[in-house]
Amino acid sequence: MSITNSTDVDWYKWTNTAGQNKLINLLLYKTGEGNYDLGIMIRYQDGEETTKLYAAEDGKVRYIPNLYIPAGAFFVLLERMITMR
Repeated sequence: MSITNSTDVDWYKWTNTAGQNKLINLLLYKTGEGNYDLGIMIRYQDGEETTKLYAAEDGKVRYIPNLYIPAGAFFVLLERMITMR
């Protein structure tokens, strides 16, 4: 994914088709100027979904550890720039 300006929003969808539950970690490392958000929504096989969950910032790193993605569920990752400097 790439961000081009302050209104750009990129989405990425991945479905867990492995036939087993997965535990994943998400990491966004900031390079260059601007502020970035890293968030996730999870939709389960029964149609239920989470609200948007955003990563905490630790310097130049946004990190969401230990996400449990059941078999058949998918997650949508969103990455957006809040401001340009």
